[in-house]
Amino acid sequence: MDERIVMAYLGKIARIRAKSALAHAVVNSVVSGVFKGPKRSGKGCGSVARSPKRTNKEKLKIAIATEYYYPHIGGITSHVEGFARYCLKNGHEIKIITPDIGPASYTVPLEEHIIRLGHSFPIESNGSVARFSIGAGIVGNACKILEREKFDVVHCHSPLFGGIYFALHRNVQDELMVGTLHTNFNCKSKMLRIFRATHQRYFNDLDYVFSVSQSALDSIERYVKCGPCEILPNGIDVARFQDAKNFSPPKCYHPNRFKIVTMVRLERRSGVLEAIKTLKILRENYGVDAELIIIGDGPERAMLNKMIESFCLAPY
Repeated sequence: MDERIVMAYLGKIARIRAKSALAHAVVNSVVSGVFKGPKRSGKGCGSVARSPKRTNKEKLKIAIATEYYYPHIGGITSHVEGFARYCLKNGHEIKIITPDIGPASYTVPLEEHIIRLGHSFPIESNGSVARFSIGAGIVGNACKILEREKFDVVHCHSPLFGGIYFALHRNVQDELMVGTLHTNFNCKSKMLRIFRATHQRYFNDLDYVFSVSQSALDSIERYVKCGPCEILPNGIDVARFQDAKNFSPPKCYHPNRFKIVTMVRLERRSGVLEAIKTLKILRENYGVDAELIIIGDGPERAMLNKMIESFCLAPY
């Protein structure tokens, strides 16, 4: 079957599922009062005037809320894990609030610190695969979690995106509410434009806002006024690489071949599909004995494996 027909068919199914999930989320948001904004806030939609509360506690109980955590592979997942480990190392108590994304084939890092809330639904967005939590009782369950755990800080990653963020922020009371921006996007967002006033209510209520880059801040400021924001770039776990072990090369590895090496998240936005097509062109059109070494994982690994097979580029 032609590659374009398969991709178009899969894209159509994904769009239908996404619309269904978003409709479900909107109905639940109306019923639970999410569109009214945080319960504790009376700031409305004016300019952001942030005067955050402070705590003198040396050891904090921190909720890290994220749509992206294992078994999902990606930058936010790594960021959350690294931040959680650093907090634990410094004596803080951590709970990672994240949706049920399905079974993992390995032991999930920091699994004993995880609270699952809602069910994760994949949505094609910005050339990638975004995730959105849905569930009939997600807002009520978020309220119960906050009442039970008594957090000092609720730190949400990618605020304004995902059901978990709104479910928690709707119900916070005395907790410090922190948001970290991660996403750089150039596409126009109908959802952010339509619900601009609601998003501004939530953003006005954040006590602290951080961004991993200026471009991530610029992307969101096209739709809401962020106010004071500190740029904190993503860190690198140097020890992880220092302790890395040398692995034997794969059986198909040939030292004399022309090699292309790419380290990417396995999704179309990363350009990995173009790399695979380039290998096919080099071999078939120019007779180059080349091989492509792909380092990474991601949501479209199975699709890319099928593409490699259809191009007859399996290891040899």
